[in-house]
Amino acid sequence: MGDIPMIVAINADAFSPWPAPYDQETPTDLNGLAVSKGIVVSQGSGSPSLLLTKSGQFRIATTDAKTDTSEIELAVSGFALCLADGKPIPGGDDLHPRTGLGLSQDGRYVVAVAIDGRQPASVGATTGELGSWLKHFGAYTGINMDGGGSTTIAWWNQQAAGDDKCVLLNRPVGNGNKADGLAEADFKPSERANGNNLGVSVHTDK
Repeated sequence: MGDIPMIVAINADAFSPWPAPYDQETPTDLNGLAVSKGIVVSQGSGSPSLLLTKSGQFRIATTDAKTDTSEIELAVSGFALCLADGKPIPGGDDLHPRTGLGLSQDGRYVVAVAIDGRQPASVGATTGELGSWLKHFGAYTGINMDGGGSTTIAWWNQQAAGDDKCVLLNRPVGNGNKADGLAEADFKPSERANGNNLGVSVHTDK
């Protein structure tokens, strides 16, 4: 993480092409609006985005190539809403690892949820269940982000030994293999080089 005071990070936008070498950094295209430090990295594609304006306000809105990005400082995008007006949106019955980003009704709190799947300890969740979990933790609106083998959340543990203090908080299946048939003792998490991520950093005035 270099000199950025990052404390937690979670995967964000879907990307292509896939499949790709899961454990290697490769060129990729993002599937929705992505903005970093006011710079547009990827145009909107009609999907919902979590937006942070240059004045410091969060909101969730559908964005496309015509969206005015002049006042957007940061943006990440997902597949579709899974929570709207405080109500989870029903979806299919398919169970997968899920990543969700939500926003409280007053726009003050961002909620991040990572649900493991395709492994002995957890088979995953539906998009409706993801919406329910986002609501449980205080979100009023929520987005189903890239999931599956991309679902990863980690934090910077200052107490960890060694120079690399980045510690996984979930057990990703980044290699894309389904491991739900394995014995628990045989399952080994694997990380994926994702197309885009959302990080939270803390800045203090000295």
